[in-house]
Formats: sequence, structure tokens, C-alpha cells
Amino acid sequence: MNNTWKHIVVGVLGFFFFNISTEISAQDIHFSQFNQAPARLNPALTGQFKGGYRIAGIYRSQWSSVTIPYTTFSLSGDAHNFMKQQGLGVGLDFFYDKAGDDNLGTVNFNLSGSYSIPIGNTGMHHLTVGSQVGWAKRQIDPNKLVFDNQYGGGGSLETFETGSSYLDINAGILWETKFAKRKKLQIGFATHHLNRPSINFYNSDASTLDLRISIHGNYQFKISEKMDLIPGFLTMFQGPHQQITPGMNAKYILDARSNNYRALYFGIWSRINDAGFAVVGMDFNNMNVGVSYDFNYSSLSAASRYRGGFEISLIYIFSEPLPPRKHFKTCPDYI
Repeated sequence: MNNTWKHIVVGVLGFFFFNISTEISAQDIHFSQFNQAPARLNPALTGQFKGGYRIAGIYRSQWSSVTIPYTTFSLSGDAHNFMKQQGLGVGLDFFYDKAGDDNLGTVNFNLSGSYSIPIGNTGMHHLTVGSQVGWAKRQIDPNKLVFDNQYGGGGSLETFETGSSYLDINAGILWETKFAKRKKLQIGFATHHLNRPSINFYNSDASTLDLRISIHGNYQFKISEKMDLIPGFLTMFQGPHQQITPGMNAKYILDARSNNYRALYFGIWSRINDAGFAVVGMDFNNMNVGVSYDFNYSSLSAASRYRGGFEISLIYIFSEPLPPRKHFKTCPDYI
């Protein structure tokens, strides 16, 4: 068996191994195209791209077949080698989510920083550490709520708050190895809500946001002059909840010229015991566009009729500015 087929077999076996694994639930929000929201996945991904500046946006609409749609939107911007400091990444991230009949909304702003260093003398390996500090606010519409004391059940709403805000601290680490131009491995580890912020709506409530641990990775390798395979995974643990998301993308290169780069992506992924989703996308020079749709197969499928969520994402990378021109005399002075 040659190396190409070994890569394919390993990727496929890995995919099915994860698909027979453990159950999933979630406390934080999630994106199916999690790689398209790098600042939310791992602070160490801040500034980790080839170029000068990057803008990434993603929108998700979910559960329209069951109830009022849950909508989620994220927008981020980051810089590679910020202020010409080699290895330094800096970024800003904005996130908004509205869920349920009571219009529970969450707004979150984050400031991220990362620093990448080469390991060894070959330039193949890089280790990146990142941190993130954010502010978040949760808001609820009290006019959409029904309480027992409205029907003579007693109790008091005096301590109920319609909104609460909190400080959020996250950190991460990333290992990347580039074996060749189209062959690389990336593994990341992130921890979110290190400070366990309070998220209560009652003054007497001691509810806190559980620490979330994320492990993610992907491996890109060439199987032909036009085709690459990219298997990957995301595993998250938060309190009693866990989410396992394995899958694989295929990348077909239409035009490999650097000034006219074109490539198509298509892939199949799964959140174990929750939903499968299909992804299609395209690279167009410095721009990447992706679209995905979830097919729910959990116990909710009787109500959802196997319909889940729709996502659309966009990433644009601005090239690094060219160095200023230096002017030289065309002829020596003595001519």
C-alpha cells in the first residue's frame, strides 16, 4: 500500500472511530463551520494565517422547524506579525446570539493576543500560545416570560434582573507542522471561562459558567495534483456536557496560480448523537466562502423532521503591504 492510500485509510478509519464514540450536549453555542470562526475556537489561532490582516464572519440560523429560530452571528478581525513584530498576533472578536421564545440574547466582545515561535532549526514546527479577555452581557425580555406568582402562586420578582454582564478569560495553545507545501498538521488546545463567571439573573442565584475545554486538529495532505484531503475533529467538554465533531473535507484545486488561485471544498461532518452536516466552499484568491446545513438525527428529530441549522461564512485576507521602494541613481556622478 503506497503512502497516499495509507493517508486515506487512516483518515476514513478516524472518521468512523469518532462516529461511534460518546454522547454530545452543549452549554456554550457552537458553529458547524468552527474553523471559520478562529477567534472563538482558540485564542492561539489569532494571527495564524499567511498575509497581513484577516476578517472573518459567520452567521447561523437554527431550529426554525421547531420554534422561533435561534440566530448566531460572529465577526472578527486579526493581524499577522502585528506592528511588524515577528510572531505576534492581535485580534478583536464580536459575537451575538439570540435564542428561544424569551429572546435570550448574548453579546460578547473579546481582545486576543498570540505569540508564535519556531521549534528547531528546520522551520517545520511552530508553537503558538494565545490569551483572550472579553466582556459579555446576557439579556432577556421579561414581557415574554410567565411566572407562577402571576397566577397566585406566590413568590417575588424583586430580585429578578433582566440582564447581567461578566468578564470572560480564555487561553489556548497551538502546534503546527508543515511537512511540505500541501502537507501540514495542526493540533490545538483551548480553555474558555477560566474565571468561571457568574451568569445568574437572580441576586440569590450562584450560577456560574462552567469551564470549557476544547481539543481540535486537522491534517491536510495531497492525493493528486488537483486534490487534497483534510480530515479533522473538534472535541469539547463543559461541565457534564461534551461534544465530539469529526469529519473530512476534500479540496479540489481549479487554478493553482498565486495571482488567480481557485479551489472548491466539499465535506461531511457529524456532531455525535446530534446532527450530521454537509459543507461546501470556495477559495477565490484571498477570499473563502463556506455554506453548511445540519441534518438533525437526535431525539428531537421527531419535531425537527431532521432539519437543523444553516450557516454561511466568509473570510478575507489582506496581503501584507509591499516594502517601500528605494530610489537609486541611474548613472554614476562622474558621467
